[in-house]
Amino acid sequence: MKRLVTGVIAAGAMPEGEVTSGTAIKIMTGAPMPAGADTVVKVEDTQDIGGGRVLIVDGAPRGTAIRAAGSDVSDGTVVMR
Repeated sequence: MKRLVTGVIAAGAMPEGEVTSGTAIKIMTGAPMPAGADTVVKVEDTQDIGGGRVLIVDGAPRGTAIRAAGSDVSDGTVVMR
């Protein structure tokens, strides 16, 4: 499936755009997810086809590589003193 790349989010940067139908945003490891995003596709599973478009060669099921904020710690765990 082809998608129009509408932005890039660097690690540590806050997302400014939204992912809408037919679009994609390049996101670096550790960056917050933009609104509208529901899946992360590894760059190795995509191909730049020019014109600001990317081809998703090997799709991923919805929800792939998505982690909710705080999901890396269990309830009741002290993370700061």
